[in-house]
Amino acid sequence: MFPPTPSFDRHASAPPRYVRLLLDALTPRRFPFACLTLIAVNLLVFSIARMCGDVESYVTLKRMGAGLSPAALGPEPWRLLSAGYLHLGWRHLLVNLTSLLLCGMYLEGLLGPWRLLLLYTLSILVSNALMMGFYPEVLAMGASGGICGLLGALLVLCFRPGRQVWWWHWRYRLAPAASCMGLVVSTIYGACECGQPGSNFAHLVGGAVGAVLAVSGVLTWELMSPSFDEPRRVYEGALIAVWLTVACLALGIMTGRPWELWKRQPLVRLQVPGTPVSLAVPSGATAHISTERPEEDDSWVRLTIGETLTDLVVVEVTVERLEEEVLEEDVGEVTRQLRKELYKEADETRGEFERLWVRPMTSRLYTRPVVYSASYWKELYWIQRWVMLRGEWRIELVTVRAPGMPENWEEVENDVALSLVVQEPGAPRWDTCGAWNTLGGGVCPRGP
Repeated sequence: MFPPTPSFDRHASAPPRYVRLLLDALTPRRFPFACLTLIAVNLLVFSIARMCGDVESYVTLKRMGAGLSPAALGPEPWRLLSAGYLHLGWRHLLVNLTSLLLCGMYLEGLLGPWRLLLLYTLSILVSNALMMGFYPEVLAMGASGGICGLLGALLVLCFRPGRQVWWWHWRYRLAPAASCMGLVVSTIYGACECGQPGSNFAHLVGGAVGAVLAVSGVLTWELMSPSFDEPRRVYEGALIAVWLTVACLALGIMTGRPWELWKRQPLVRLQVPGTPVSLAVPSGATAHISTERPEEDDSWVRLTIGETLTDLVVVEVTVERLEEEVLEEDVGEVTRQLRKELYKEADETRGEFERLWVRPMTSRLYTRPVVYSASYWKELYWIQRWVMLRGEWRIELVTVRAPGMPENWEEVENDVALSLVVQEPGAPRWDTCGAWNTLGGGVCPRGP
């Protein structure tokens, strides 16, 4: 005889009814395809930025397409959109992507993927445009504007009565409403901790865009019940937003050329206008040169090479004509007196956020004396300063190193300082490598 077949109660292992209701309320109404696609795009752009340089460096992000008002609102408008896919470090990225997932998966279940993409794109454009207009000195980046647009729309639809979303029962609103409230609190706290001006402003603008579109009924226009059939016009508009995003990201990368940060750029020799002083600077910085002169006379010239948010090293050289020429035998004594003056000046003018790392001290560039000092500005930028007297000229050379500089760029400031020469009357032109310094062992930059 066979043993009796055990009987199974199909309801014995089933979860209780309240557990089923809870799981049903927490489960999104559909697979969040668009939300996961946005997360993948953000991760891809972050990986490209990581390969090009330091993801916490403004230089890398600016070259990747982050937005700055003069560029984004002028000749490079694509930065309004590409900036929404760049993040300042892993923590910034993970916080935004977590918020995007928690908010987007519920909203996509209500509106569908194409409306979510349109809302996300529009929120980024509007929030970045207004932020850059009101805060032109801030480098805009991050998906916060688009996420807050989704957040504002979801909040309105969660608490809005009406029959437009009659199929969305009240229990399905509890989970997204709780997620929204938690994200609002964490967003405000994160923006305050970040300390970047304009962060909360961008969040409020993005949230307002989503809320207005939800209240006006634009988001639920011709929205079908759970079949999620989209009108053709919505589908076509979303495709335009997708291709526009791809184009903006490509333009940002191709214009900024972030791959130049992989290796140190060659040096190019530049002449300070109206003076016999020349020096070598990285070739990428020569695209951003500005010259300053006094209006009354030609007593001094200031030449600035590079931009803080674009180049890893910014060089500023000021050449001033002295009333009396410093003789060669007096250079050492006059330089020591200059060091005492600069030492006193450093103690009097040192700012609250500037940390003087190396106080003015007498050093040498090859065989010539020079006063050297270095400091940190706001614990971010490493600033080195060389002040020297050469004949009838007082020369001040300042280099500013951006944070996150690659290792192969770290000696470029010293090379710039060592390349500085004064063309003495009757001496041969500094066109050959051996003529760049007295000892013949200095930097040999190529021609412009």
